[in-house]
Amino acid sequence: NGYEVRCIIFRTSNYNTNEMNAAIEICTKNKVIYSHVDIVGLMNGLGAKEKFHNIYDSIPNIMGIMLSIAASYSISQGINSVAHVCREKNKENPQESFSFLQATRKQLGECSVPGVKFFSPYYKMEDQEIIENGIKLKVPFEKTWSCNDSAVVACGMCSKCTKRKNALKMYNQEKS
Repeated sequence: NGYEVRCIIFRTSNYNTNEMNAAIEICTKNKVIYSHVDIVGLMNGLGAKEKFHNIYDSIPNIMGIMLSIAASYSISQGINSVAHVCREKNKENPQESFSFLQATRKQLGECSVPGVKFFSPYYKMEDQEIIENGIKLKVPFEKTWSCNDSAVVACGMCSKCTKRKNALKMYNQEKS
């Protein structure tokens, strides 16, 4: 698509090792330059009164912090755009909604982050369309993660597991 892809892999909990290893493997296989950011280590290193285990439960505006890091990285590397996985309507996680991304764009613009554009390739896509796009891109779904509740084996019952299972099922039914 004319983009050079770089990836930032965030350590967001003590439990997302599988996700991080899969991201590293996917980046390596596709020759994508990647960097690690250990947000849990950063917060614990700052002397937090309580040790952080899962930042989504502990740190307000974590997605805004990650987008700020991505924007700063982009500027330092001469990159002019950042992709964000937001959806038009995301009731489960407001920090992954389009309105959140718009507010973050505004905030970063006011903080003098020149020339970095945020885009959302999945903004209007339905779950099934995302699956179809992933199949076209040869995404190894067996190495990707959606579960809210488990770090070792997907529970298959939480809202994200159910949503993923239904989207894959609908895709397979259409292709039959």
